[in-house]
Amino acid sequence: MKNCGTTQDSAGWPTSCVRIWKAWNDECAQYPVILDDMPAPHLHVYPQYAVIAEKLEAIVSLGMGNTRMKDYFDLWVLARHAEINDAILAQAVHATFARRGTRIPSGIPVGLADGFASDRRKKQQWEAFLHKNGLAQVSLDRSLELCVQPCWPRCKHSSAGPYKLLINARLSSSSLRPLRAA
Repeated sequence: MKNCGTTQDSAGWPTSCVRIWKAWNDECAQYPVILDDMPAPHLHVYPQYAVIAEKLEAIVSLGMGNTRMKDYFDLWVLARHAEINDAILAQAVHATFARRGTRIPSGIPVGLADGFASDRRKKQQWEAFLHKNGLAQVSLDRSLELCVQPCWPRCKHSSAGPYKLLINARLSSSSLRPLRAA
């Protein structure tokens, strides 16, 4: 969901435009209401495991060329506030990488490595992203160190078996092998 600006209607009342992205197999979440006579809306949301997996896949595939600082911020927030089941996360990561044809690196990906966080241009992009969006001031290297980098090894600790449940049968078993420590 993205706020795309505030305008005024014909009576001068402020209105907001909100864009909502929808994907297949969304989860349904009930949203609380403040008016008793209104039914609670049912919102289709992207599962948090799919969000994490998609962001990690983008980080791996884009490497040092990644300018998507929002992905890093979202991972930082999710790692700090969401309860994550490692087995489900591993399934989602392996399914996403297989679906996108991205090889899972055996070590820490470039986009999660210390060199990425210490790069001057990446620090500038991070600071600009935080400033533009009025977000908490946390350094890129600190957010990677505390929250984002730990997401990656957590995908390594599940056995390869469950991945087959989520991945199209046409994929070879060699694309399903678990991550190995570097």
